[in-house]
Amino acid sequence: MAANRETSRRKAPAQPLGDAVEMLERVFAGLGSGPFSREAVAEALGHQGITGPASRKIGTLMHFGLLDRRGSQYHVSDIGKRIIQPTSPDERADAIVDAAFAPTLYQEIFEAFSEGALPTLFANVLSRQFGVFRKSSESVASIFKESAEFAGLLRKGILCQSREQSTERQQVQSGSPVDATREKEPQVSQTSSSMKTSHLRESEEEFAIPLTQGRSAVIRLMRPLQATDVSRLRAWIDLMSDVLVEEKPEAD
Repeated sequence: MAANRETSRRKAPAQPLGDAVEMLERVFAGLGSGPFSREAVAEALGHQGITGPASRKIGTLMHFGLLDRRGSQYHVSDIGKRIIQPTSPDERADAIVDAAFAPTLYQEIFEAFSEGALPTLFANVLSRQFGVFRKSSESVASIFKESAEFAGLLRKGILCQSREQSTERQQVQSGSPVDATREKEPQVSQTSSSMKTSHLRESEEEFAIPLTQGRSAVIRLMRPLQATDVSRLRAWIDLMSDVLVEEKPEAD
């Protein structure tokens, strides 16, 4: 990824995803699913004409894929309809995740930091590695974090690429059992360093890691791995150590 894209401003939503959903609901309440004009959208959002704030709000709706445009006419997108007229809670939640992935810049961020912690100096990383203007990088960073949290993809600083990954991590952190309706994981022998099971895909392998007191840990990997993948695994274990390790009180 080029680090010298400072001269070409990266486009990003001007408001968080939660605000965009609220704006979409206002548009739908006033105009239906469309088609409607840009001026009509601005008016539904409380503006008299196409002002700067109105343009930023419309741009935010477009960035998140909540509105589609055909020529000079706009209409509520498929993602937008699944959010404001869902047939189930899961459909709405999945559509919100789709909206979070809609901005091109957000796709790149999810790809770069998925299943890892966002950098402490995230705004600086956006400026140097993603081509975001320095003067707007703090705002872009804040809006991204708030949007990812709204979609359930950012929990305690760890970025996920799906609701399922986020839910699993939340269960680990809280000590809650994994959903009993999920398929039971196959038993892996401690004496075998790795094995393939019939339900695994061709490129997947499971490794049994012997632990203390006769226990074992099972890790499933998609091969081949890259060096950066191994680094992310190490970082995840380090990050989760406070959650996974139960300290025993010292004897007096």
